[in-house]
Amino acid sequence: MIDAHLAQRVVMTAMASAAAANAAISKPYETLMDRSTAALAAYIRRGQAEGFIDSALDPEPTAAWLMWMSEGGLVRLTGPATQQERDRLHAGLTDVFWRGLAMDRHSGRDERGMDQL
Repeated sequence: MIDAHLAQRVVMTAMASAAAANAAISKPYETLMDRSTAALAAYIRRGQAEGFIDSALDPEPTAAWLMWMSEGGLVRLTGPATQQERDRLHAGLTDVFWRGLAMDRHSGRDERGMDQL
């Protein structure tokens, strides 16, 4: 994900910045993010069916959080980073995804089923 972003970093950063203020850019950018989120949600559903992703996760909001958090980090963190820093960022992003989706994680929910933050 980081390598793909870096290959198009100038365009992606410009789109992310302009999308906040320009509806003509905002819609295509949100469409791109929606497509990426839908693909991740499909992957989560497949992983749940195959037993390697926690079945208690709701695929759509989980995918949306992961994609939008990643988007912000990719735009802000990877550009000025050295290769060593990028390697560490890659490892951190991988941990966020896999630990967040893993079967053996604590659900983070209380006895009422409410999420704990």
